[in-house]
Amino acid sequence: MGLINDIPTVGDLVARIVEEAAELMSNRLAGMIISGRSTVTR
Repeated sequence: MGLINDIPTVGDLVARIVEEAAELMSNRLAGMIISGRSTVTR
């Protein structure tokens, strides 16, 4: 059963989401993105 261990501030929560999204993009989607740009290769 999932228990809430901490309640982060909004700033901490957004920073965590951004960090996890960046990690996901760099690890799983590396072949689909151009480093330093926000466009997707086709």
